[in-house]
Amino acid sequence: MVVGYHVVFDDGSQTSGSVRFSVGTGTAPAAADGAQLDASIHGGHGVDPLGATLLVVDLAVLIGVLVMLKLRPRRHTDDGPQEE
Repeated sequence: MVVGYHVVFDDGSQTSGSVRFSVGTGTAPAAADGAQLDASIHGGHGVDPLGATLLVVDLAVLIGVLVMLKLRPRRHTDDGPQEE
């Protein structure tokens, strides 16, 4: 497998590259064939529609829970008879 990365740091500098590895094969990964992952290809991806939808649903659930917690009736504690 090949994993490509592109990192933009707080100061604006960037780094990118790739890492090759294998899982469960018992052999080392094949040597790099000289093909580099292009940062411009990696940087061109958009927002995943399913991920964005789930994020919006999570936000709506969170807001609903917070509203229900805010509007719930307060419990009254019964400490027994009041002495005067």
